[in-house]
Amino acid sequence: MRLNKQHKTQQQKANQAIDAATDNAGVATAQTDGIAAIEAVTPTVAVKAAAKAEVAKKISRKKLTALEGTPNATKEEKDAAKQAAQDAATKANQAIDAATDNAGVATAQTDGIAAIEAVTPTVAVKAAAKAEVAKKLAEKLTALEGTPNATKEEKDAAKQAAQDAATKANQAIDAATDNAGVATAQTDGIAAIEAVTPTVAVKAAAKAEVAKKLAEKLTALEGTPNATKEEKDAAKQAAQDAATKSKSSN
Repeated sequence: MRLNKQHKTQQQKANQAIDAATDNAGVATAQTDGIAAIEAVTPTVAVKAAAKAEVAKKISRKKLTALEGTPNATKEEKDAAKQAAQDAATKANQAIDAATDNAGVATAQTDGIAAIEAVTPTVAVKAAAKAEVAKKLAEKLTALEGTPNATKEEKDAAKQAAQDAATKANQAIDAATDNAGVATAQTDGIAAIEAVTPTVAVKAAAKAEVAKKLAEKLTALEGTPNATKEEKDAAKQAAQDAATKSKSSN
């Protein structure tokens, strides 16, 4: 539109010069100068370039930097979001190119920047890995609670070891930078939880002491002076019963 006005202005000036000429040479000169002036008119092409520059500014300085700093996102999750932002920018530039007037360019720029800004990464890999670790830990704690012949303290110690393994796994998951690293941290963590076994020794040690004392006692009872066989046997049975009661109470 502006270019047509510039052409018309130069045409009007040329026509005025032709009208003002008094001889053929003057007319020819006015014609030549007018045509040259019209030919020299060039449009100022800046609106679309400026719009694209704003789109590029939004994606490079702000959005890509922000996406890179997304908490708990893996490299793959960040890369996917960055690609979505790049795609939005490409679409915006295409819309700018397709616009035919300044208003259309402005709309394409605004819509494109909004689309870039709306991109958010899907952060799920680390949370899913931690959920698997938590699931395995819950299963392990239940199994440890049912450990045969373990005392409360022995069970509690094993449970704490499993909790510590889960905590370490979650820390490794947090520290991982890509999906492969998260998967490794999850696998290793679950294996560490699974490997926890309680040390079951207190009751066995106590029973061993009872058995040792019983053996000593039976020997002593057998040597009781002046006791008949029946009296010795009765005493031995009482000692056996006491040992059995002791073991069952554990």
